[in-house]
Amino acid sequence: MNLNSIKDQLYYSTVMIESAQSSGTAFLLSKTIGELGRVYLVTNKHVVKNQTECKIRFHKSESLDPSNKVGDFIHNFTNEEWVNGWKFHSDDDVDLAVFNLTETMATLHEQKQYIFYRCLDANMIATKEKAKEVIAMERIFFVGYPNAFRDELNNLPIARSGYLATPLYSDFEGKEAFLFDASVFEGSSGSPICIVNENFETYSDTMGNAKVNARCILAGVNASTFTRVRDSQYLDIGYAWKAHKILEILEQNQI
Repeated sequence: MNLNSIKDQLYYSTVMIESAQSSGTAFLLSKTIGELGRVYLVTNKHVVKNQTECKIRFHKSESLDPSNKVGDFIHNFTNEEWVNGWKFHSDDDVDLAVFNLTETMATLHEQKQYIFYRCLDANMIATKEKAKEVIAMERIFFVGYPNAFRDELNNLPIARSGYLATPLYSDFEGKEAFLFDASVFEGSSGSPICIVNENFETYSDTMGNAKVNARCILAGVNASTFTRVRDSQYLDIGYAWKAHKILEILEQNQI
């Protein structure tokens, strides 16, 4: 399977978390530490905390080299594995969670269960400096499982798009978060919010420079949506934590 497009790869970077209580979205993030590569699951804290009977349906590869998709399989996490695996930010308000999936993947490999996946790379994360280069009202893309909806036959998430509703270089209400203009529903919690430009798509930076190179910026992680007070109608505004908070969780927990 050829996944040369960044947008195509996004479909295989997310998974749906299912538990006895609810469902949500998580995505795969890779990071190289020294000479070792690690793979993490990233989602919201509220998606994984106090959940039981948790499972993820992964795409299956025919070998350790995840180049060809040959179906899918379900991995059931023990409650102990689930509780001990998730790490959170030292600031309880930060609704993010990270799971070091590296050992789980090694165990699956021993069982000849190979995951077909594509990772977002930690180098794609919008650091505070990188966020200063992103113009206001930039277009964003996110993939996930709204209301647990997906292409069940192909085990694929639903892609949505929208725009930054508050500047990425600004902290919304003093929190390291931002708003985005898009239809967001329960189940999309944990979706990666990305700014994507394929080759030869022109975009501008905050200095007014026009650029044509491909880019994928992991701007944040969807955490919630807003509803109108009087009738609970969705306002089509999402709330996302900035992605650089993920790096803080990795550093704080030394994973």
